[in-house]
Amino acid sequence: MPPQTQPTPRANSGGAAAVKPTHRVSLRVRPSVLSVPLRSLRPLVLTGVVLAAYWVWGAAAVSALEPLGAGFVVGWAALAVAVWCAARVGYELLLRWSRVYTIEADDVTATSGVLHRTKAQVPLRNVQQVIVDKTLGERLLGLGTVLISSAGSQRIDVAWVMVRRPDALVERVRAAVGAARPMPVWLVEPPGTRVRPVVIGLVGGIGAGKSTAAQILGDLGCLVVDADRDSRAALDRAEVRGMLVRWWGPKVLTAEGLIDRKKVAEIVFADPMERNRLESLVHPIVKADRGALVKRAAEEGRPGVVIDAPLLFEAGSHQDCDAVFFVDCPRDIRLARVARRGWDSDELDRREAAQMPLDEKRAKADEVLVNDGDIAALRERLRAALEKWRERVSGRA
Repeated sequence: MPPQTQPTPRANSGGAAAVKPTHRVSLRVRPSVLSVPLRSLRPLVLTGVVLAAYWVWGAAAVSALEPLGAGFVVGWAALAVAVWCAARVGYELLLRWSRVYTIEADDVTATSGVLHRTKAQVPLRNVQQVIVDKTLGERLLGLGTVLISSAGSQRIDVAWVMVRRPDALVERVRAAVGAARPMPVWLVEPPGTRVRPVVIGLVGGIGAGKSTAAQILGDLGCLVVDADRDSRAALDRAEVRGMLVRWWGPKVLTAEGLIDRKKVAEIVFADPMERNRLESLVHPIVKADRGALVKRAAEEGRPGVVIDAPLLFEAGSHQDCDAVFFVDCPRDIRLARVARRGWDSDELDRREAAQMPLDEKRAKADEVLVNDGDIAALRERLRAALEKWRERVSGRA
C-alpha cells in the first residue's frame, strides 16, 4: 500500500461520513407462489385421497347406502372435503398476498394478516443475527425462511417465510445492516485525539503459524482476541444451543447436554449451507464485545489489538480492522505441521476448501509476512509491521 499520513478506514458499506438516507423502501419481497401449495400440502393430499376413493368406490357406496336413505351422504362428504380444501388454498393465497417483507431506510420489516394486519420490524442498526432456516419441503422447492433477531433478543423478531433465493436475501439484509451502522468508533476517531491501539486482523492458511504470530504480537504488548476460542464459547450459550438442536436435532448434544463440537464440525464441513447458517448465528456474538476490548487495550496503553480469526474475511470482521496481516507459509511446511494433528493432505484440502481461497486472502491483506520456520525473523517482521501501522494510525507516518 502507498504511504499515507493518516489511516484510511477500511471500506464499510456504511462509511464514517455516510449521509443518512431518506425514508425509502430498498427491497420489497413476498413469499414465493410455491408457498401456497407447500403450506396447503396436507389438505391437498387429504382431498386427493378422498376424491380418488370416491371415484373408485363412490357408486358402490351410494348403492349400499340407498336402502337406508343415506346414499347422498357419500357425495356430499366428498364435496365438503373438496370445498374445504379450496377454501384452505384460497386462504393461503390471501395470506401470501398479505405478506410483505421490506428493507426500509432504517428498518427491516415483515407485514402480514388478512383481516388483522400486523407489522414486525427491527431497526437495521440493532440487527444481530440473520440466518436461513429450510424445512425439507422448502429445500426441495428452492425456498427458505429468513430469520432476523436483534441484539440481546432471545427470540426471532422478524421472519420472512418461504421466500425465493433466501441466501441472496440474507446478503441483502446484511449489506443494509452494514450501511446503517457507523464504522467502529476506534477506526474513525480523528488522529491525535488520543493514543489508541492499532486493530490488526490475522489470517493465513491452516498450519501457517497464525498462533505463533499472535503469540509474538502478544509478547510485543498487543491484546490478542482468539476468535476460535470465542466461537467455541458462543456454542455454549443457551440460545445458540437451542437453535442448533432445532436445526440438527439432539444428536449435536453430548450426554451432559452440551454441544458436541465434533458432531457440529461433521455437519458444517459436509454442507456449505449449514456452515453458513452456523457462522451467521455465531459471528455476531463473537464480534459484539470487540469495542470494549479495544477500549480496554487503550486504557492499558497496549500498542495493538490482534483479531486472530481464520474466517476474518468471511465474517466481515476485516472491516473492524486498521490492517490485515497474512501469515504466509509454504504448503509442505504447513502439511508437516498439521500431520501432528493426524491430518493428511486430503484432510487439509477439505478444510481449506471450506474457507476463502488463500490467494484471495493474500491479495486482500495489507501485509504479507513469511513464516518459514525462522521465529526470530518472523518476530522482526511482525515488530516492523506493527510499528508501521501504529504510526499510520497515530498520524505520524
